[in-house]
Amino acid sequence: MSNLKAFWIAFIFGTIFFVSAVLLLAFGHLHEDAYILFQYSKKLASGEGIVFDSASGPTEGATDFLWMATLALLHRAGLDLGITAALLNGAGLALTLYVILKLCRNLDWRAYSGLFLVLFSGGFTAALGGFSTLAYGGLIALLAYSVIYKRYKTISALSLLIPLFRPDGLLLVLGSITTTFFLAEKDEKKRFLVYLVPPFLIAVSYFIWRLNYFGSLLPLPLQVKAKTDKLFQGLETNFAALKIHLLLLVPFALIVIKKGFRRLNWGEYFAVGLGPFFLLIALSFVNQSQNIGYRFQYPIILAFVLIFILSIRESSQTWKLLIVLPIVCAVSSTKTIGGDVLYLTNNDYINSFPQILKETGFNVDRIAITEAGRFPFWYDAREMIDLVGLNSARVVKDGASKVLTDLPPELIFVHQAGRFDTTPFDSSKSYVIANANEIKIKSSYIGKNSVVIAPESALNFAIQHKYVAVLVQDGRLDTGFSHVYFLAPTLNIDLFMTALQKSIVTKRTYYQSVALNR
Repeated sequence: MSNLKAFWIAFIFGTIFFVSAVLLLAFGHLHEDAYILFQYSKKLASGEGIVFDSASGPTEGATDFLWMATLALLHRAGLDLGITAALLNGAGLALTLYVILKLCRNLDWRAYSGLFLVLFSGGFTAALGGFSTLAYGGLIALLAYSVIYKRYKTISALSLLIPLFRPDGLLLVLGSITTTFFLAEKDEKKRFLVYLVPPFLIAVSYFIWRLNYFGSLLPLPLQVKAKTDKLFQGLETNFAALKIHLLLLVPFALIVIKKGFRRLNWGEYFAVGLGPFFLLIALSFVNQSQNIGYRFQYPIILAFVLIFILSIRESSQTWKLLIVLPIVCAVSSTKTIGGDVLYLTNNDYINSFPQILKETGFNVDRIAITEAGRFPFWYDAREMIDLVGLNSARVVKDGASKVLTDLPPELIFVHQAGRFDTTPFDSSKSYVIANANEIKIKSSYIGKNSVVIAPESALNFAIQHKYVAVLVQDGRLDTGFSHVYFLAPTLNIDLFMTALQKSIVTKRTYYQSVALNR
């Protein structure tokens, strides 16, 4: 397939994604967790640095460093953050599809299968929600393509860009560099290593800078997610994300049976799969919170797609029956995709509440939270304590309970994660006002998961200081009153309830919120 033809096909699909993402923002919102990085990008664009709020100083909760910096740069230039994310993800999708088309060589059922698999993936809807999934995937696909065709300069550049994009990209790059080195001819190995010197020096400089700027080598989310209750904490999530996509390895298995191990072009398969294999192992040991649309596994799913393409590329016409495999994979993903789209366009009060609360004149200087997305982005208090620790270094170091004692917040907002017994309260109501001491913990927990620990820490603090509790049903989950607010006695509860009641009957889309927030 010519470069021009592949480019235009990929460009059309990338444009379709961009238009879809922009239209979605006219009817709904970005994902809760995507707003976290948008908060950092907004602050960076305004000249405050890489911070979560205006009081806590440099904070490394933005794991997608290059994504954050690019969003901030374009936002500084005048582009809206949501539109910028859609543009970059559209470009990433186009790049991924371009690689697939070039690997297929012809626009046939193999190429259509590859396009189909990417479009019907959780990574697609995660990108619709504002995550960097498709932009990241485009770089990963280009890296695999570059390794196969020994484009050393491109590999060198991507070896720097991909780990800067996400820290787990280091594992992907490690696999690619290892494969490239062993595939290179003897006289090429030295040249390849020379190409790696500049990105290595830049990477060292970057880590020295970040150590001085943040006071830590590892981002806070990595430190939090490394605290697990069992050794293979992420194994079950990995299986759930990948089980249906294992079907895509069937052609590879058939090729092995037909040709044998020795006659197989292992270089191509290692170029595509070694880095994602390293990532799969690493993910098995961590607590995978914020894994929307299985976005953490997207590079692995993308590797399965590329292995499928490589396996059937030279196959005979009788193998056309294998098209049923990507169809099964895509169809199985529709429930997840549909759920994600419904979530992004729902009418839940929380999509409007932070904006309305701010507009009402309910001013709070310090807020403690567990849902660190929408509320911080739209309300943007001077100081915001993330009780989970993903955006608050002190919580990681000292624990939520001690931070609450040392820095008592006026308002606490938690997703109680099923920890509170809300059965005594009238579930037919949208919200209930109670004293904090009326809420009981369902059962004790002695593990390390901060998502589970944070609500209990907040409740204990609220009881001790006689805070008022407002329990709210978020409208999505059949879990009772999942959102709980604790208000200090000094706050105006009537003003708070006025804003809450208005948000329950008001729908604010992303664009409407942006327009009113200017």
